[in-house]
Amino acid sequence: MIKSVAMTAVLCLLTASSAFAQAPAAAPASAATMPHKVGLIDMAYIFKNYKKFEDRRESLKADIAQTDEKAKAMAEGLKAIEAELKGGKYKPDSPEYQATEAKGFALKSQFEQFSAKAKRDFLNKESEIYKEVYLECSNAVKQYSEYYKYTLVIRFSRETIDGTEEARELIQGMNNLVIYHNPEFDISDKILVFLNQSYAKTTAANTTGTTTR
Repeated sequence: MIKSVAMTAVLCLLTASSAFAQAPAAAPASAATMPHKVGLIDMAYIFKNYKKFEDRRESLKADIAQTDEKAKAMAEGLKAIEAELKGGKYKPDSPEYQATEAKGFALKSQFEQFSAKAKRDFLNKESEIYKEVYLECSNAVKQYSEYYKYTLVIRFSRETIDGTEEARELIQGMNNLVIYHNPEFDISDKILVFLNQSYAKTTAANTTGTTTR
């Protein structure tokens, strides 16, 4: 009897172990079952305090200043021609008057084309600056999120409506999608530190490379 019971137990164990061996391995947890970790980032704060964005803007301002000087010189030339025509130096039907007037028309056309092109170029350059910084910030957020297991990062504003009386600012503040947040999940400063440190290293490397040549 004891032998029979022992044999039965052995058979049960063998059957169980065989079934376990044949059973499929447990599937890893799907993304749907993983806990969500949400981060927040103030992009306006990043742009305002990112040294690279500041440097790019200052460089663009310098270019604009140079263009303004050239535009002013052209405008002064136009004024001089207008004064010459109105000063009575030439008779309206004289060849000199007509030649000076034609010169004025040509300079005015040149000035308008120059101004339009300069405005278009600067708008394009400004757009490129914003695009470059935004993409760098997005890439930094991606790396940070993947390392610290954030599943979602939402853009928000740190600005509050406390003490704000202007209607436009009140409306903007009330349109903020984030009503409450735990400061622990605001990753703005961490991203900003990473960006500024990376930019400082790149700038230092470029400066060293230029100096050694």
